[in-house]
Amino acid sequence: MYSGQNNLSKQVLDDLSHHFKDKLFYKKKTKECIVIPRNVKIAESPSFGKPVITYASTSKGAVAYRDLATVIAKG
Repeated sequence: MYSGQNNLSKQVLDDLSHHFKDKLFYKKKTKECIVIPRNVKIAESPSFGKPVITYASTSKGAVAYRDLATVIAKG
């Protein structure tokens, strides 16, 4: 769960990018590393018995998971 407002999250992402660059997932068009953001909708969705993609399909968390799934599926 990544938070752009948290220095620790930024440092961990920097370290991962440095040491494991070829093991991370990147958006094809922007070459940006895919991170799953800290998101209230992700935390709420299990309470409603739904995956976040169904519960809040346009939330930042749902979009990030969809981006990740797309990259994995396309290999």
